[in-house]
Amino acid sequence: DWSSDVCSSDLIVVLAKKLGRTQDLKWFVKDVIKWIPGIGWGMLFLDCLYLKRNWTADKEKILATFERLRKNRSPFFLLSYVEGTRLTLKKRERSREFCRKAALPDLIHVLSPRTRGFNATVEGLAGILDAVYDVTLAFEGFPTGEVPGLGALLWGPMHRVHIHVKRHGADSLPETKEQRNQWILDRFQEKDALLAEFYRSRTLREPK
Repeated sequence: DWSSDVCSSDLIVVLAKKLGRTQDLKWFVKDVIKWIPGIGWGMLFLDCLYLKRNWTADKEKILATFERLRKNRSPFFLLSYVEGTRLTLKKRERSREFCRKAALPDLIHVLSPRTRGFNATVEGLAGILDAVYDVTLAFEGFPTGEVPGLGALLWGPMHRVHIHVKRHGADSLPETKEQRNQWILDRFQEKDALLAEFYRSRTLREPK
């Protein structure tokens, strides 16, 4: 359901507007979205990265885009969904099974992050990366494992969205790949705790 991706992206646009960065937005997006009239074509003109979600196929395109940003010193506000796919009940169960086999902490409300793309981004943008904004979204009226599409956002039954944002300066990020792997896993454990608190109290705030 591509509309779920569009719904989440629209909410990030609201955040970018508040930060005065709407004109700098770029996305990591699924390759199929480029065929969607309006939205897909617009992202193409914004120099977004269309990915097949296969590192071998996407690596050169990603690194070339980063090099272009570095060379031109172009301002950017890059959106990356580290989970690599949208949340569904089936994918959530597959993610939990992966965590159990890999002896990783069990994540109930989010999917296990894919660290390769995050590492490539941090390394490819070294020296021009200002900060990482960790964004967590929670939707009132939708149970765990269900993400609303664009129609639910515009016409209901969803009427309120909660957004939690935490800024991490680039100089605070770990230096090695192994340390960054653990860093992003820690952030997703925090997201899981945030969403657990949301489902308990309907407030997206860090547990005390």
